[in-house]
Amino acid sequence: MLVMGLVETGKLDRDAPVRSRLPTFRVADEDASAQATIRHLLAHTGGWLGDFFIETGGGAEALARYVARMAELPQVAPLGLHYTYNNSAFPVLGLILEQLEGKPFESILRDRVLGPLRLDRSCFWPEEVMIHRFVVGHRVEGAQVTVAKPWGMPRGQWPMGGLASTVEDLLRYAAFHMHQIQPAEGEPVLQPSSVDAMQARQAWIWGEKEAIGLTWHLKYEGGMTLVGHGGATNGQIALLEFAPQRGFALAVLTNADTGRHLVRTLRTWCLREYLGIDAPDPTPIEVPLERMKECEGRYVLPKVGYTDIRVLGGRLIGQDVNLGGFPTEDTPPDPDQPPYTLAFTEPDRMMVADGKFQHTTCELLRDEHGALRWLRIGGRIHLREAIA
Repeated sequence: MLVMGLVETGKLDRDAPVRSRLPTFRVADEDASAQATIRHLLAHTGGWLGDFFIETGGGAEALARYVARMAELPQVAPLGLHYTYNNSAFPVLGLILEQLEGKPFESILRDRVLGPLRLDRSCFWPEEVMIHRFVVGHRVEGAQVTVAKPWGMPRGQWPMGGLASTVEDLLRYAAFHMHQIQPAEGEPVLQPSSVDAMQARQAWIWGEKEAIGLTWHLKYEGGMTLVGHGGATNGQIALLEFAPQRGFALAVLTNADTGRHLVRTLRTWCLREYLGIDAPDPTPIEVPLERMKECEGRYVLPKVGYTDIRVLGGRLIGQDVNLGGFPTEDTPPDPDQPPYTLAFTEPDRMMVADGKFQHTTCELLRDEHGALRWLRIGGRIHLREAIA
């Protein structure tokens, strides 16, 4: 919203190179560094490693320090070729906003969005949160449940997901994006045409069923466009989704890393009961053994972890290995997760059929020659490394 507001006033061009505003911007790939645009940042098509969680202090230079460290981020997909969720793009946008407006990102958001829309229970600073009732996140491993620490994200990462909020504020935010409310006084927060532009497709994610906007996720179900965004941080899972044609919105906040199952159940129920959309689980399809063997290999998300896929006992089996680094850079790796079954639901699309991440979708992505090059799981592209 803040970026679109600056586009309206002519202060920012969505198709301008990032370096036109931040000349020192750099990731590991020089071509991507030089050619990346504001639109690439907004549409998650930059292609470099997006999950980069570091502590850069709580002072005014937190965003600048974060962006400077991005020089070490490797490219996992060519710039602009595929959607791959990119958290690290948003501190870059936050720093651009700070430099254009001459004040901290948090103040810009409060003045331009939170205040005018009366989102009075949405805030960043822990001392603002603690005067209200609030929840802590939880990690769940089998029968063991522990409080997730640290509670919040470092200031240098706030543009990617540091805002604490409530269901009521989220629904009010959705109402604005469905043109149902406007600020009580003063100029509109954003012109209706800019609100609509945020919901316009920028790139397909899968077939003609899922796409990315600016920066909304778009799903096309039951003849409707569903606009939304999920969120997952340390021990907390969230969803905001709305159907503009029907004026319907759903907000779910959970405080456990297993909350995705509740989110999914509630979403399915609400789509059926309120919108008449039946969204059954994808149906597994049979594929020949040779097709399964084509998928075997190690798929690497540099610095974060990898997924091994093998054919065992006539089934396609996946296993994830985490290298640590979330929610802080020095966080040790998670305990080894048990293997899980992958089932094809469409050509080049699979679903996790059991285990903690059941129902997670995975896409096999190919290069221009039809060779299998990447696995996208959880929205993140992993590079295919080798067959052991």
